[in-house]
Amino acid sequence: MQPPDGFGHLPPQTLAITDQNDTATVLVIAASGRAAAESLRRAGEAPRTVDLFGDRETRAASVAWESLTSFRDRLCRDAACQASAPDSTASSDSRDRSLPYVLGGGLLGDPSWLTPLVSRNGLPPSELRTLKDPSFLKQLACDAQVDFPETFTSDEATSAGLDTRLETHRDWLIKPRFGTGGIGIRRLNPQTAPLKRFQPDELLQRSVGGKSIGVSFVGDGSSAVLLGMCRLLRRRPARGQFVFAGAIGPLDCSPDLRQKLQGLGETLVQTTSICGPFNIDVQVGPRNEVTLLEVNPRYSASMELIELHWQRRRGQPCSVFDSLRRWQERTLGGSDPRPQAFVKRILYATDGRQLTPDEFDQYARRSDLPAGAWFTDTPATETSVQAGEPMATLIAPCQPNTLRDVMRFSL
Repeated sequence: MQPPDGFGHLPPQTLAITDQNDTATVLVIAASGRAAAESLRRAGEAPRTVDLFGDRETRAASVAWESLTSFRDRLCRDAACQASAPDSTASSDSRDRSLPYVLGGGLLGDPSWLTPLVSRNGLPPSELRTLKDPSFLKQLACDAQVDFPETFTSDEATSAGLDTRLETHRDWLIKPRFGTGGIGIRRLNPQTAPLKRFQPDELLQRSVGGKSIGVSFVGDGSSAVLLGMCRLLRRRPARGQFVFAGAIGPLDCSPDLRQKLQGLGETLVQTTSICGPFNIDVQVGPRNEVTLLEVNPRYSASMELIELHWQRRRGQPCSVFDSLRRWQERTLGGSDPRPQAFVKRILYATDGRQLTPDEFDQYARRSDLPAGAWFTDTPATETSVQAGEPMATLIAPCQPNTLRDVMRFSL
């Protein structure tokens, strides 16, 4: 089943894949860049996409595609070449360095390799590093009058003797310093992972109760518009690390909670001058207590659900890359009391298998496919996946019983 008109799949004749990059207006860099590329298309842009998968829908939404691994290796190789021989000619396409880039989700590790490129949101890699610094996040939370969990670097935790006085290991999480979207987070077990084994790029953070929420904003360098919030779904495979499993939203938002979240977004923009879409992950308690978890200055996986909602409401294509003024007009008066919610679920393989594009065309005709649902992020060619790896994404409107059917659906 196809997504709603004007969303997702665009006319094939306007999206022919080409090796000519001179038509591209923006570079998308992500682990999976499909949703960001489609959003940029709806905003009138021509994205060139760099990601890990090169899925069918990603290639359809892009004027060109390249593997993230090869792109990063080439960029780093050229940077090393320039450092050792400043007068040498880099082998990379000059468009790499002139096209502004936007980030999508799933990129792990130190962002310093992005330094030769031009960021569209105005934040260089050095500032991306700052946004992951616990001291920055703690101060941001203080300024916005929300909470921030007790957090330690590996050295701080060890020197404080926390390995011997942790109340219970289930109260603490180990997080990658440059993680995103909950990827790589695991619960501390001092018996199998004592603090002395922590890596320098890991953090120890006290677990916080409540609902995991992703909040989407658009900023213009001085102010922000809150677009909506989504409940984040995560799964915990056998190896113990959490992985992103999807989202539900946009959700109802009380005036009290909206005021707190809006204040948090405004504080971030005023502190960093960020432009364009960004996401803030928080925990929301039973009395609307807000605890800041992480800041993601990029397109976030839950944003397409918010775009879908506003498209249904307005009857026209919507993109988080639209101007802040346009979003101010759309959101005038706040969000709907009962927003049209959607559910997005990442389908992970339970065993090793081969996947083909034709296979997903057949899955789309299955009688047990939830009402109104469609697949995306499907393989462009025959692909091998191992147990625990993503196969595709299933998106559906949240109608009565639909959520249950989506969560039970399997391939």
